[in-house]
Amino acid sequence: MKILRLMIGATCALLLAQASALPASPPAQADESVRRANSEEKPHRPVLLVSIDGFSPDSLLGPEKDRPNLPVLRGLLREGSHAERVVNVNPTVTNPNHTTLVTGVSPIEHGVFNNRPFAATARLPESYSQYEAIKVPTLWSAAKEAGLRTASLYWPVTRGAAPIDINVSSGDSSDDEQITKDAIRIITEYQPHLLTVHYVSHDKEQHAHGPGSAEGRAALERIDREIGKLVAAYRAQNPQGVIAIVSDHGFDRTTREVNLNIAFADAGLITFTDETRSEVKSWRAFAWYVGGSAMVVLQDPSNRALEAEVAAFLGKLARQPEAGIAAILPAEDLRHSGLSDQARFVIALKPGYRMGNAMKGPFSQAYAGGSHGAYSTINTRRDMHAALILVGEGIAANRNLGTIDMRRIAPTLAGFLNVPLAAARGAPLDVGE
Repeated sequence: MKILRLMIGATCALLLAQASALPASPPAQADESVRRANSEEKPHRPVLLVSIDGFSPDSLLGPEKDRPNLPVLRGLLREGSHAERVVNVNPTVTNPNHTTLVTGVSPIEHGVFNNRPFAATARLPESYSQYEAIKVPTLWSAAKEAGLRTASLYWPVTRGAAPIDINVSSGDSSDDEQITKDAIRIITEYQPHLLTVHYVSHDKEQHAHGPGSAEGRAALERIDREIGKLVAAYRAQNPQGVIAIVSDHGFDRTTREVNLNIAFADAGLITFTDETRSEVKSWRAFAWYVGGSAMVVLQDPSNRALEAEVAAFLGKLARQPEAGIAAILPAEDLRHSGLSDQARFVIALKPGYRMGNAMKGPFSQAYAGGSHGAYSTINTRRDMHAALILVGEGIAANRNLGTIDMRRIAPTLAGFLNVPLAAARGAPLDVGE
């Protein structure tokens, strides 16, 4: 662990050294030059955007007896405005939602459709990680075009991101204390106008042990302490800055795993090179792994006979109790969902069920841990919804914003930064005093 910490610290130091050579004026001069260039003479307020992966609003707003000890987050909750629930985009997994948080659009527009791109293979493909996967402007690119300084630590889908001046995107992303130390160093030495920070350990513990577990609570309480240090350092440098605490999704305690592509293969929709099923030979329909749901892709989406065959197969599969299927959603019901247009159907699983990736063995089996990725709407699978707290000068204290659309967060932050985010959907949130 000590070696890893040294490596991360060295990475941060190298990036800071590289940033010192950037063609940027000293902070006060840079701010003044940008303000002079702005015809409205409106200031660019610094923004600290902190994501707690897998953080449910119920951890703050649920029954008191079930809440973890989160004095920092509760203090920020009282000090600023918060959403009762954030309706995230589908699929309710990390990479699409983190990309929506910085673009203000759905996956069909920003191009990050799932945690991993679709591939009809027996092994999961590599996760989306390269910034070039994002097809629309981001908060970082908008800030850079306005002449502002940007930085990020472990935000998903940011490798190779040219608009991020200081970008730590690889290393031990579970070391919350080191992440905070590196973030504070960036704040004090580089003074970015936009800093994004991602804490992932809470998500990892909930996957391993389930939501509400002692391990998940301990990780969240540790992150709360780290955010306290981060906020104190940020405010010392940016007394008029805005602090946004967000998350990407909630969690479900899972007791059953269903390997959907085993059923697809048994129905003749997938064939393999041999009996080991280690290599796909051909396929006509394939379940794209999400977690608490699956997107079904057709090899020939224009083949109406195939579509009817798959629809009948899915209807039969849904009648099997061990499949744990809550609903089969056809493409016509998904047209405005923002999902990838590769999805011809969505298999929505019941609470307690998740999709597995095995190609042979039992179709349905016991599973212990936690998952997310369930198909969610404003009223469906509220356990998947995310959180939001906004704090800063001029932001109303102790205001409940109710249930909001996640796509409104990025344009709200762009407004504080005073940068355009033309692709964003929805109006900025009204958080003024």
